[in-house]
Amino acid sequence: AAHEFRRIAPKHFETLLKCPATFVKQREGADIVCLRPHIVLREGTDTNDIDREIVSVNWSPPFEGPACLPPDMMEDYYVAYAAFEQMLDNSLPADYNDGR
Repeated sequence: AAHEFRRIAPKHFETLLKCPATFVKQREGADIVCLRPHIVLREGTDTNDIDREIVSVNWSPPFEGPACLPPDMMEDYYVAYAAFEQMLDNSLPADYNDGR
């Protein structure tokens, strides 16, 4: 999905590279909060090169906390997030939630 998102929405893809998401795990004995981008590319000398290899996708809406971003990045982040989420939702088969 991340490869296709890079192809069809490079600006949104780049936003999800640059804006860290907040992930939260809370349970007895553990309280973990970490910031990481939704999409991570292989390290490289040209950090502006969005065509580097995708090495991970961090996507877990149930474990996401509030965004910790500067106000000027907030709108771009939420637009990119919604676009990626919509692409993921639309890529599921229509009967996915039927338990099959």
